[in-house]
Formats: sequence, structure tokens, C-alpha cells
Amino acid sequence: MADSNSLFGGYGVYFFGDCNQLSPIGDSPWFISMENCMSDNGPLSRVLLLVRNIQATHILTQSHRSSNIDFVSFLGRIAVGECTKSDLNCLNNLKKRNINMLSHKERKSFANALTLYGTYDEVTDFNNMKLLETGNPVAFVKAQNNCKAAFKGSDENADGLNNTLFLSIGAKVMLRRNFNVSLGLSNGSIGYIKRIIYYSGQQPPSVPAFVIVQFQFKSVMASWMRGTTRCVRIQMPFVLSWACTIHKSQSLTSSKLNLDIGNKEFTLGLLYVAISRVSDYKSLMLLRNISLDRLNCVKKSKYYFLRLKFLDWLETLT
Repeated sequence: MADSNSLFGGYGVYFFGDCNQLSPIGDSPWFISMENCMSDNGPLSRVLLLVRNIQATHILTQSHRSSNIDFVSFLGRIAVGECTKSDLNCLNNLKKRNINMLSHKERKSFANALTLYGTYDEVTDFNNMKLLETGNPVAFVKAQNNCKAAFKGSDENADGLNNTLFLSIGAKVMLRRNFNVSLGLSNGSIGYIKRIIYYSGQQPPSVPAFVIVQFQFKSVMASWMRGTTRCVRIQMPFVLSWACTIHKSQSLTSSKLNLDIGNKEFTLGLLYVAISRVSDYKSLMLLRNISLDRLNCVKKSKYYFLRLKFLDWLETLT
């Protein structure tokens, strides 16, 4: 019988995660709640209540993404900013993956690989360029929103449904939600648009009846509350995916990846997350060089020492 006066009704709850991963966009890392002693019922206060009720931790050390021990160890040092001159060999392995250092044949092998950028604007520009390269007519698709509040809602509010989409035959797209995980139709699945089908008498910018992406899809609905207003959005559940942000890539493992890390680490863990999407150096093609200083730039983040303090506290519970 559940106990309504106890946390989670008295049931045991397991939390899984990697503290070296990125925080949600526009949000703060949840471990900063350890530094707050708030008495209100706000989100951070509730997180603090949860964290302080963790009774035991188990720290996993085996990587299931990569069997390359040197690469995994290198990633571990990037995560905590402890790369030294002895890592120059690892750094050289990375530098050899720069696009200008690869043969024409190897560069060509990355032609269909996902490209990661740090910012949404860079991703949008790249995807729009690739869309035009298909040479096919582009359909401008506007989501159906039930009110102004829904129209102003973010993609995150709408469970990943964009307000606007640009689609064409041959466009590379990524699913934004799970449909049938057992069949591989899950958030992050990638395919190419084969056909866009409208009901009789309809055309862009209306939402299509179906889009066939190596499998058939119809539009889906998301709803959320904004104050007292119920917001509803109807849209196709995918986005263009020749490129995506490093944030959006966190659930992905790629056999080949083009990477542009940008010119600065604007959030804690950006470089670590980007490089850890692959299992080996040879799976990467870098669109710009990486310096030793950039490998250790996590220490410049205002959250770096708070994260270390949190991890030290977790270790006391093992």
C-alpha cells in the first residue's frame, strides 16, 4: 500500500544518468540545488528534497558505447578537464580527423553522416542549404495551433513539434518522439522523405495528411497548459536532420559523425558530449581544430566545481 505522506508514496525509486551530460536548454544543472537552502515549494526546493533523500549510489565505470580503452579514458579526462601534455598523442589523433587532413575518399565516406553544431542557428542554416540541394520543390508547413498562447509556445512545450517545417522529397529527417521502439521508430530515428500526401483540395502551408519517410506518418497532437489556457499543436513529428545541435544528439551513437565544436564552450560538457557520440577517433570528421586548452575548458564553467562537489558527495553514498 502506498504511503501518501512519504516521498514517491514510500516506493523505492532508481535514478540513472551521466552528470557529465548537458543540462536542458534554458535550465540550470540540477546539482546546483545542493547549494540552495530554500524553504519555498519551487522547483529547486523540490529537487533538493529528492537529492537529499538518495540513500545509496552505484557508480558505473564500464563503457558500452566503445571498446577502445584509450578513447574511453581520453573522454573521461575531457569530462573533468584533466587533459595534460601526455594527452597530446590523443589530441594528435583528433587533429588527424580534421577535414583538411583526410583523403578525398575518406571525406566522401562522411557525406551522409550527421553533422553536429553547438547552436540552433548553425543547424538551421546547414539544414536549409541541404534542403535546397535536393533540387525538389520545398513545402512550407505551418502547425495548427488552437490559440495565440499555443503559437508562442516553444518546441519543448509541444513535445518536439515545430511551429513551422520546410519539407521536400529527399529531405533527411529525424523523429522527435517514440512511436514503436521495438520496430526502431523512436526519438532520434533518421529517414528520408519519399512522398508528401495532402487531402484533396489542400496544399502547403497546411499540415499534410501523411508523409512517407521510409515508413508512413501522419500528423500528431501535443497539448500543454500555459497558465489557465490549454494549448494544442498539430504538426508532423520530425525535423530536418542533415545536422542537429550537440544538445539534441545526447541520445545518439553514430558510426560516422561530422563535428563543428564552435569557437567556445558556452555550456558545461559541450565538447565531451559531442565527441562521446562516437566510439573511436576514426568515426569523427572535425570541421575545425581542437586545442589542448579547449579540451580543458570545462574548468572555466561556473558550474564545474559545483558538479565536482556533487559527485564527491555521491561517492560517499557508495
